[in-house]
Amino acid sequence: MAEKKLTKNLIFLMYFVTMTILLLNCTDNLPITFQLRKIKYLFIALLIADFIFSGDYLVSKVSAYVTIGFAVHALVFCLLFTNQRVAMDTYLHLREMIIYLVMLFFLVNAVERYHALTLFTELTAVSLMVFLLWTGFTHLRDFVAPRYWLLVFLRDARVRHDFGMIQYNYAGFFCAVGLIIFYAVYRLHRRAGSVTYGEAAAFFAMELYTGAILLSTGSRGSILMAAVFFATVFVRSRTFRELGRRRYVVVLLMLFFAGLILYANRSFLNAQGTRLENFTVNWPFFLEEGRYFTGMGYMESSGFIDQSYGYATWPVDIYYLYIFFSTGILGFLMVMAILLFLFVRLAKDHSWFIYNISFPLYLASLVSALGQVNLFTYRYIAALFTAVLFLAPFGIEGRREAGR
Repeated sequence: MAEKKLTKNLIFLMYFVTMTILLLNCTDNLPITFQLRKIKYLFIALLIADFIFSGDYLVSKVSAYVTIGFAVHALVFCLLFTNQRVAMDTYLHLREMIIYLVMLFFLVNAVERYHALTLFTELTAVSLMVFLLWTGFTHLRDFVAPRYWLLVFLRDARVRHDFGMIQYNYAGFFCAVGLIIFYAVYRLHRRAGSVTYGEAAAFFAMELYTGAILLSTGSRGSILMAAVFFATVFVRSRTFRELGRRRYVVVLLMLFFAGLILYANRSFLNAQGTRLENFTVNWPFFLEEGRYFTGMGYMESSGFIDQSYGYATWPVDIYYLYIFFSTGILGFLMVMAILLFLFVRLAKDHSWFIYNISFPLYLASLVSALGQVNLFTYRYIAALFTAVLFLAPFGIEGRREAGR
């Protein structure tokens, strides 16, 4: 028993160190983390060794179906249906996808075997807190004055800063995930009856700080992700149910504010919006390529920015469109089947964590994917955090039912 506890502590200490390094590597002022980032291979090796020598090979079906499904998708469209025009980029993409999926599979399994969902969420929150505090305090000039926050949904008027990361939306996604995970930790502690006034104040301060960075990035998709998460949590809460008929007034108010946001973002729906050009510019090249069922070539989405296909392609910021253009009709259907399977399983499950955290987070991620390529991808390390929170609760519940 002591040996198992020691192994658990080692695994999750290594997780915390690895994730903190990978997060800090996303900033522009800690070059040492670029060399240290390869620690992730040591962490993956530790996860695999722990799995092999544990003697416990019970694997969550949901986790297996999702990770293996994405692995098969990557193998089929990177190897079997390779577009020779982008073969090298495709093979690099395959390597990174497999590394990501292997890490995800064995990390989820470790969280399940050690019943460490709370520990995982807490360590992830601390890693994100270290990262956000560092990038915020070393880029103080990037904070936008509160009077500009109201302009964040006006495409041509908003003020945007990246806080030393490669792009505004990249920074925004980290903040949205941070807001959600900080909230998840707070709910877990409150459920356990262990939240002091000091801890509640620290949580609230960290949420405000992260929200300020998020609004300063001007990332509408990330703000929408956070909004959908908290709106879903509220609608599923006891407080909402106890409102009785007043619930309908609340829903109408939510729809009204959603309509205002859509109106402010009407450029998204016309020729002024870059998201529309995701489709209108790339569609003729997709047709010219003639690979309707297998796509233009499954490579990292930045390939559209770099014109790797040999055409003047437009950056693809929409996950679903990226999957369609890069892997065609067949690949799109494969990925949609995986996402729908996971959606149904999460929606049907009423265990506490899935009902209150995993499903709202998944729904918010699906909505966010309308403006970013951030689902089950190595492109964002934060996409690893969200994927674990989607999948790990199933295995923990299954083990409890099996008495393991």
